[in-house]
Amino acid sequence: MGEYIVQGTVTPDNFEVDKESMQIASKTINNKNIELIRLPGGGVEQRDVPEDVAKSPCLTDEEVIELAGYAKQIEKHYGCYMDMEWSRDQDDKLWLVQARPETVWSQRKKEGGAKEATDAKAPSSNKVLVKGLPASPGVASGIVHVIDDPKDIGDFKEGEIQMQIPCIVGTASRGTFATRLLKPGQEVTVDAKNGVVYQGVADEVVKPKKAETAPMAAAEYFPPTATRVMMNLGDPDLAEKYATLPADGIGLMREEFLWTIYIHQHPLYLIETGNPERVVN
Repeated sequence: MGEYIVQGTVTPDNFEVDKESMQIASKTINNKNIELIRLPGGGVEQRDVPEDVAKSPCLTDEEVIELAGYAKQIEKHYGCYMDMEWSRDQDDKLWLVQARPETVWSQRKKEGGAKEATDAKAPSSNKVLVKGLPASPGVASGIVHVIDDPKDIGDFKEGEIQMQIPCIVGTASRGTFATRLLKPGQEVTVDAKNGVVYQGVADEVVKPKKAETAPMAAAEYFPPTATRVMMNLGDPDLAEKYATLPADGIGLMREEFLWTIYIHQHPLYLIETGNPERVVN
């Protein structure tokens, strides 16, 4: 089941397929040593995965190409980048269970017009500290702040937590736990496009030389609709930024982000400790 992948408990295998040649360009096989199994009578159970299976690819090369073919067809049908989820049943048949428009790179493509080329060479003088899996592409440098427990999230300073920032996960799959190697106060550069953390500020990565400037493009036209188009908001700090988008307002506020980012206390805890007004107000 996919829950452990979403939680980050298990680092999944990663396959990249060239869209033109439909050949596998790269693949990374990780150690998937536990799994979550659905029980016949209901509920789920965690089980250990045999070592030979845990270190084997979750898909054959043929299955990877099959899924890539489905992805190309769906993208062509909808005319935009798509975020898809799949599953495999007990008979090893592949099923596409969800497809929705991808919201990051499709928007960047619209905003940038032609692709901007940059010098993506690795820095020559900065030591590689950690390698992992790219989760949110981008490059940034800053000071390390390590937390070992979610309850310590309040120790972060303003600006250290936000969405749409470079992110690397699964460093253990590359042999090193980032939380054990990186030290608080240490200056590093995170290259989340390639899944690498460098020692110090790697100017060659943070500020690469531009080789091309995107051409001017006509503003996109959004026709009025009978139904109001509303947005979901996860981070209140981004409300002003999202206000410039062609939407009619906020239709859903992700309440769980308010609790984790601003309040830092569980609603049931507030009720049990005599502060129910903080939950409703």
